[in-house]
Amino acid sequence: MSDLNSNCSRVDAVKASANQLKMQLAQAPHSVPEDDGYRKAQDQLQALDAQIRNGDAQKAETALSSATAAVKELQTQNPGPKFQRGLDAYG
Repeated sequence: MSDLNSNCSRVDAVKASANQLKMQLAQAPHSVPEDDGYRKAQDQLQALDAQIRNGDAQKAETALSSATAAVKELQTQNPGPKFQRGLDAYG
């Protein structure tokens, strides 16, 4: 029974981290239409949600790692060319 409780606790922890990642993704710079990095991060978060629903802590933790990396990569990218052109017009 403790293994089941441990698994549930781990899944709950992943779920909390997933919610934080979703907020970070919503605030991450991206171009319109969405660029590949943003779509990749969205896809990783959707895969993470699926693993959370499945309830397997190990798979959810693995998906969390991938989603975290995708969101961090998006956050560190430079703004797209459209955004830069917009700044040049005002500069």
